[in-house]
Amino acid sequence: MSGKCVALEPERAQYQRQLGKVCAEAGWWQAAVAALNRAIYLDPFNPESWYGLGDVFSRVEKFDKARFCFEQSALLKPDFQAAREALAEIEGMSET
Repeated sequence: MSGKCVALEPERAQYQRQLGKVCAEAGWWQAAVAALNRAIYLDPFNPESWYGLGDVFSRVEKFDKARFCFEQSALLKPDFQAAREALAEIEGMSET
């Protein structure tokens, strides 16, 4: 369904973000990064897209990129608990 939505309306950040989530769940990391980057390009102020991209980078152990994405997410939505927890986890890993 996500692919069909993206094909019909590729300029909708929401559809790109959903496609990124589906790709990440399937382990298609490059496709997930591409879709989430597109979502951020279309709507750079959406904390969910930044969080999703950070999650993908974290899963593939690109922690510097993940940290940046989680920071952006928390900056855009200060009460976004999941972003703050993910950021704390990455920062905790760098301290050990």
